[in-house]
Amino acid sequence: MKKKDVFCTLIYSVVVSVFFVSCTNVNKESKFTTLTVYASTSLKSALLDIKKIYNQEHPNIIIKYKLANSGTLEKLIEEGYKGDIIITSKAKVLDNLQAKNFLLASTRQNLLGNQIVLIVPKDSKSISDFKDLTHRQIQKIAVGDTTQEASGKYAVEIFLKLGILDQVKQKFVFLSKNSEILSFIESGKANAGLVYATDAILSEGVKIVTLAPQGLHSPIIYPIAILKTSPHPSEARSFIQFLQTKRAEAVFLKYRFIVNSNISN
Repeated sequence: MKKKDVFCTLIYSVVVSVFFVSCTNVNKESKFTTLTVYASTSLKSALLDIKKIYNQEHPNIIIKYKLANSGTLEKLIEEGYKGDIIITSKAKVLDNLQAKNFLLASTRQNLLGNQIVLIVPKDSKSISDFKDLTHRQIQKIAVGDTTQEASGKYAVEIFLKLGILDQVKQKFVFLSKNSEILSFIESGKANAGLVYATDAILSEGVKIVTLAPQGLHSPIIYPIAILKTSPHPSEARSFIQFLQTKRAEAVFLKYRFIVNSNISN
């Protein structure tokens, strides 16, 4: 074989090899699907744990969480930000999005429940009940901003039902996130605060004084749905189904959520 023929053969082999390698890489990359999940901040720890478990079984699914308070999530979706799934701690948010046709039909369902607890600084001994917050020495009560953080709405309902709202509302310090409420209590900037039980257990600087009985506020339900603009509705359905398995429920229970079978609709 002439040198020229050998050279041409080598060049051809290299080109063919590069072509097949490129095609293989494209095929590998095309197998990955990214799911964007909008979720309330109170779900952060549980969802991160669940992501690890899910990826063990579905390594080709990349899950990206967009975490914020309920009001912010609603605003982002209304402004056209793309995503696949929404889970929020405020059913009203999904009511609004559903009314505006942002949700994929027949995909909405109730996923979890939560509870409100009264918290105080770790070493505090002056408060043992909600009604203690009416005492003169209690100057500041940290609660969620009712326009942004759903826990604030439940806090107001609790005080209203107890008949002490007028006595305590002047003491309210409104904050946009439950994490900010925890920080306020930890640092002693407020005498007490109301947050979700799932948030309270994450802090070593606060203690839970009492749990608000369910009858004092409307049910705290976390509905979930697929967004109408989701580019991956099939994969989104599969992920939602996984969130309802025993493995996922065990994680939610670890963080003090109430799983679907035990929530009141």
